[in-house]
Amino acid sequence: MVSGKYSALSGAIARQQSIANTSANLAHVSTAGYKKKRISFEAIFKGEQQIAAGKGVNYNRIRGNYSDFSQGPLKETGNPFDIAINGEGFFKIRSSEGDLLTRKGNFILGDDGRLLTDSGLPVLSSGGAEIFIPQEDSTNIAFDKEGNISTINESGESTIVGQLAIVNVENTDTLQEVKDTAYALPQDGLEIPAENFNVVQGSIEGSNVNMTEEMSKMLADNRLYEAYHNILKSYGKLGEKLSELGSIG
Repeated sequence: MVSGKYSALSGAIARQQSIANTSANLAHVSTAGYKKKRISFEAIFKGEQQIAAGKGVNYNRIRGNYSDFSQGPLKETGNPFDIAINGEGFFKIRSSEGDLLTRKGNFILGDDGRLLTDSGLPVLSSGGAEIFIPQEDSTNIAFDKEGNISTINESGESTIVGQLAIVNVENTDTLQEVKDTAYALPQDGLEIPAENFNVVQGSIEGSNVNMTEEMSKMLADNRLYEAYHNILKSYGKLGEKLSELGSIG
């Protein structure tokens, strides 16, 4: 009976963790470039262990946390500094934690002409340097599909002033989340040039969180949590009855 009680308890804890994860995803349903988080679970006892060690009862635990890097919808804004990646790859930005990768492209122009994220971090070029855009040309700027940045004068002549770094990683599972939309590549991780992409100016990539999917998941997890909770209450009542029988004996 005790093992069954703890099995129900592990199931309830697992559902609580899943509900918390879903709540975090829903909180970022409108965050540009956000990638939904997922939790995978596993049984502690496998195969014959469930019979020998678990006596037919098993327990749940978290196997791992990961980000789903599937693309979110592109939303047209008309802002020339809103940039989206359609396809593979990440922008590179510089922070106090080192260079980071992100899909969030709602950039701004700093007072000194640097291209920055909306939180003020420098956006990097394909050469790893910060990108500067002449202030007098900041209203006439174009980003082509390869990420080349050009200023356009009154005569329609364009001058390339830089190129966005669009990179990919060998294995996205190795990326470590630093901020809600920014990730660090570990020292042994491999950064590779992105290939299957095009840069879209005047648009941003929305969150890949599907509200309907997440709400359905939360309802299912809540039902399971209630079921486990009811089982735990039943074990509690059985324990009380056994105590009563023991005192009578």
